[in-house]
Amino acid sequence: MVEIKRNLDRILKKSETFFLRNDSDMPLLGFFLLGRNYMQIFKRTFKNISAKKEIEPGDIIIEDFIKDIEEIIDASEEIAQDIFFPVSPFQYIPWMEAIIGCPIFVGKESLYSKPFLNNLDEYKFHEITLFANKWFKKLAEIFMVLLDLTGDRYPVSTSTHMRGPADMISAAMGPTQFCLELKDNPKKIMKLINYYTNLFIEVARLQHDLVKNSKFKHGFTVSGFGLLTPVICQHVQDDAVAILSPKIYNDFFLEAHAKIISSFESSFYHIHPVSLFIVDELIKIKKLDIIEINREPVPIGPDMEGLIPYFKKIQDSNKSIFVHFTDIDFSVNLIEKEVELVMGQLSKKGLCINVCVDTIDDGIIKNAVVNKIFLKHKASS
Repeated sequence: MVEIKRNLDRILKKSETFFLRNDSDMPLLGFFLLGRNYMQIFKRTFKNISAKKEIEPGDIIIEDFIKDIEEIIDASEEIAQDIFFPVSPFQYIPWMEAIIGCPIFVGKESLYSKPFLNNLDEYKFHEITLFANKWFKKLAEIFMVLLDLTGDRYPVSTSTHMRGPADMISAAMGPTQFCLELKDNPKKIMKLINYYTNLFIEVARLQHDLVKNSKFKHGFTVSGFGLLTPVICQHVQDDAVAILSPKIYNDFFLEAHAKIISSFESSFYHIHPVSLFIVDELIKIKKLDIIEINREPVPIGPDMEGLIPYFKKIQDSNKSIFVHFTDIDFSVNLIEKEVELVMGQLSKKGLCINVCVDTIDDGIIKNAVVNKIFLKHKASS
């Protein structure tokens, strides 16, 4: 049975303090059991699709997916600290890409989409009717089963993993064509941006309507990240902005992102370091409460010393920050060095540190190291 094995009262208090950015002597701390890939952690679900190339909604067997979820939650509860495993429809499916018409394929480490849009003139915006869309219907069906599974015992996510208008357009036509169309057909691209922006909002709101019926009365978790929030906090990401210049981002996508964020009571924005140029604009948006920045694999960088100025800027704008160590192969020494840096240079107010780990044993080792640093700073404060 799905249940919380940790001290819920403690988590509720710390999570509310983080979300409201109240004074605190310690950050939120999470350990996310990520595994090497979706084949490892969603074993039953993957088995049903492993022999396929392109998949359809019916290939996702809900009963097997639920068994995977139960198993992952049980394991996560051993190491999760202040974070929850984000319970949502299969997050490895590129749902928005599937909903707009991209075919979905089985890859070695994840599921991926392929472009379908060759000519903007051929694309009819009115053709996406969500309640008749096979992928959206599957999404809603899984959510209903998850709500029944979790009941009043475990929080559910506000939505599944969703991607923004730049990601949708890049997926629909491919990144090269996307960049060419921005130059050659800016008015048509802007029309598509506006349409996909509204579609994102509609898909998110329909999921919110479902999760509002959750029997768990202590809040919701942010999709993909497991933060417990007292209100519905919508996860937003648009990784494809990384291939754009700051000017093109400001001219084409900033207004769309502001509209998405402003459409919800609260929002959480995920950023890869290659897109750090958008931080200065994002921190001006009022309903954006939390910004997450990945500390990515060492060869990609930047290291934590390079990220600290951005985290300080976010904190100075009165937003909470989610420091995310995404690489499960980060050494204990790197985790120790960089968590020490975070604790020494950032405010504890509105601060969350989350570490992705490979196994429970890996999580226990890294947990001991991080907590030692926390206790040291608590004693000196």
